[in-house]
Amino acid sequence: HEWLEADAGLEEAMGAYLEREGLLLLLVMTTFMDAHNVFSRELLVYAATRELQRHCTAFLSSSSFPSFQAIGIDPSLSLEPLSPPTPAGWTGRVDALRQLNTKASRKQLQPAVAAFMASLP
Repeated sequence: HEWLEADAGLEEAMGAYLEREGLLLLLVMTTFMDAHNVFSRELLVYAATRELQRHCTAFLSSSSFPSFQAIGIDPSLSLEPLSPPTPAGWTGRVDALRQLNTKASRKQLQPAVAAFMASLP
């Protein structure tokens, strides 16, 4: 996640995009080959409120979410927190996660996010 540390303006840019587009939630999924030439995925979660951010991260990280198999993610996204980047100006509004289940693409992530949004009051 060196790219997170290299882009001190990313958190601010995500917030501006969220506000400009009138969104409640913004997820950024990255794919890359790591230093050992292994395919890797990372996920960033940014939300209109920290509470929504925490709930979304917990929901997506849950290995017990019963509908993951129903939406084609077996067994789950297998997310683990990355140490948060701390460039100047970062406020902790972005959760950075490593996705261990690299077979789960955006096509599987979208239904999980839709299920999360549908669960909101």
